[in-house]
Parts: sequence; C-alpha cells; structure tokens
Amino acid sequence: MSRILSVRRQRGVVYVECEDETVLRVPASLFRERPLREGDPWDPEVYAAWLAGREYPHALARAVDYLAARPRTEREMETCLRRCGYTEPAIARVMERLLREEYLNDAQFADLWAQARQERALGKRRIAQELLRKGVSRERVDAALAQVDDAEQLRQAAALCERLIARTRARDERDARRKVLAALVRRGYSWDVARQAYSRAAGTDDGGFDEWDG
Repeated sequence: MSRILSVRRQRGVVYVECEDETVLRVPASLFRERPLREGDPWDPEVYAAWLAGREYPHALARAVDYLAARPRTEREMETCLRRCGYTEPAIARVMERLLREEYLNDAQFADLWAQARQERALGKRRIAQELLRKGVSRERVDAALAQVDDAEQLRQAAALCERLIARTRARDERDARRKVLAALVRRGYSWDVARQAYSRAAGTDDGGFDEWDG
C-alpha cells in the first residue's frame, strides 16, 4: 500500500502516480466511478483489477459514440480507444465484437470513401493516400479504386479544369496551363488524366506538350 502523489487529467485520460513511481492511465469515465485524490492510500494492483473488470462496457460505449458521427476504419477505432486510456485486452474485446457484428468493415469503408471523395472531384491518387493514412490495407484500397469509373474521373476533372481556367491569373497561356495542371495533380489526378482534362476543357489537342510544359 502506498499513497497517491499526483492526479493529472489530460484529454479524457487521468494519470495517477503513487509513491512507488507506479503510474496508471485511467479513462475519465471510469475515474468518475471511483475517483482518487492526492494523499489517498492506494493499492495499484487492486485498482487495476477493478479497472479490468469494469472497462469493457465503458470502452464499448465509447466505440459506439465514436461510430455515431461516421463510419471508422479499424485503425481509427483502435487509435481512439488507446487514446482514451483503455487497455489492450479491453480494446481487443471491443474490436472483436465490432468486427463480428460488422460495425467495422474496412472494405466497405474504402468503397464508400472512394465514392464520396470522387464526388468531391478528387483523383484516385488522393483517394488512395487518404485511405492508406486511415489504415486501410493496400489490397482493399486497390479494390475500392477499381470501382471508380475512369470516364467519370475525366469528366469531373474537366469540369474542375474549366472552373480553374476561368479564374486563373497568369502572365501567359503557358503559365496558366501550368498552374491549372498543377492544381489537378494536387487533387490526386494522374498527369495523363490532368492533361486530357485540360485539353477537353480548353478545346485543344492534348498532344505535344511535356509533363510540366503548361
């Protein structure tokens, strides 16, 4: 048995430090059930055992709240629960249930994300980068991108290109074309799609200019 030296709250997690230098991370919702104060006598093992018996329903409720805003990837969910201070065994139980009941489905998430982002006039490269950052596997990303219609990508890129041409200020046509193509590439379109989109929007032949010539 020792005494609590400090209790610190940070972003939904309470850090409890005692005299033997033990530091315990406690999710804020659980800490409210059994609060601790500086100077209190404390047995870390007893408290940890209590946490182990109580944290699963709290972790599951936090996961459900996190899913309420929008679908999440497996990595996003695991990151959220770790950030809230839940232990790996509790996180594993929550993840197993969410996957079993299909509240988490990275393949479906990738399909829906790719469709939504295409509707926002983003190219395949940008969509892939976003999905990979969210923890979706390369295989699932490729499968989602395979369902993105290339003709629709070109149509949207050309429509975007028309708007960019109308408002781009440049010294000459070559400079304007360079700026528009660079903007398309930043939105995730390949060079080939960007070039075709520019040619369609400007009503020009797309042959005859180098990668950044225009």
